Formats: sequence, C-alpha cells, structure tokens
Amino acid sequence: MHSWNANARITNFFLFKLQRHSDHHAYAARRYQTLRSFSEAPQMPTGYGGMLILALIPPAWFWIMDKRVQEWQKCTGYEK
Repeated sequence: MHSWNANARITNFFLFKLQRHSDHHAYAARRYQTLRSFSEAPQMPTGYGGMLILALIPPAWFWIMDKRVQEWQKCTGYEK
C-alpha cells in the first residue's frame, strides 16, 4: 500500500525493474525480470534519477509530492 512505482524505462533498465516496488513487496520471491506494475499503486512523477534531482530542491519536492500523496489518500480512503 505504501510503496511507490516509477515506470520509467531508464530506471527499469539500470535498476533491474526496481521501480516496480509494490510487486516486490507483494511477492518477494518473484524474480526481478518478472516484476509487474500495478496501476492502483502510487506512481512517482518521474524515474529515480529525476526523483533524486527533485529531492535536492525540497520546496519543489513537497510542492509536487504533497499533491500526489493527498490524491492517493483520497483514492484509498486513507485520509486522517
């Protein structure tokens, strides 16, 4: 429920489908080559490289990610 996916091709290639994090947590024994993407899982706005750059600018990070977290919370009913 709390793992975010990033379906960017470059991330997929260099990090061996690490961006399909939710499938790894749901099925830990699944080989990385066969990890799947779940559309209902939260999605990062870009691949890991872009997220690293975004994290270097905290105001931009919070401006972008806070909206996504709030949208995800509304969709899942996880709001406090």
